[in-house]
Amino acid sequence: FLANDRKVLDGGRPIQVYELAPDRDGTTRTWLNIKFPFADAAGRRYVGGVGIDVTDRVRAEQQKRDLERQLYQAQKME
Repeated sequence: FLANDRKVLDGGRPIQVYELAPDRDGTTRTWLNIKFPFADAAGRRYVGGVGIDVTDRVRAEQQKRDLERQLYQAQKME
C-alpha cells in the first residue's frame, strides 16, 4: 500500500490499482483502489482514496478461466 501511496504523492496524479489485504479471518481479499493526491490549506500533502472489494469477481473470473481450460483439454482428448 505504501509504495502505491508514494507513487500518487510523487506523481501528483490519481492511480487505479489492485491491492491484496488480509481479512479478519486471514483470507486474502482483492481491492480495487483509486488513490488521489490532495493538500490541506497549510500545503501538507495527503493521499485519499476509494476502495472496492472485488474479491468475489476476481475469484469468479479465475474459476471461469479454469473451467475453460478444462473444457479445452477435454476437447483435445476427444
